[in-house]
Amino acid sequence: MKIKDKVKQLILKYKPEKIFTHSPSDPMPDHRTVNQVVSEALDEIKQEKGKKYDLYGFDIWNISNHKEKNEPKLYVDISKTFWDKIKALKEFKSQPHVMINLIPAIFLRAKWYGLKAKCKYAERFYKLR
Repeated sequence: MKIKDKVKQLILKYKPEKIFTHSPSDPMPDHRTVNQVVSEALDEIKQEKGKKYDLYGFDIWNISNHKEKNEPKLYVDISKTFWDKIKALKEFKSQPHVMINLIPAIFLRAKWYGLKAKCKYAERFYKLR
């Protein structure tokens, strides 16, 4: 079974209200591919079933996302789970040099988005569809 077919199968099974995937402008090719596969699966579902799903993108590596900056934004309060997220990221052992740079950026970004969302820590998502 192709990955796109598995993604379609999961979407049709669980019928999520919102779908979150990597930003289409993420500099990592694997992340852009995930976005592409999810987007194509949603296109096929819309064509075959007439069902549309809200699709949101998130940034990992983009310090400043210029492509989606004008898209509607959704801020989600992650204050209760933020430190669990950091703990999980520290388990990423294959590239410790990446985590050294990424974790402080994640912390600062979560604080900044928290200010915008009027909470301690938040995530920002761009509405892609």
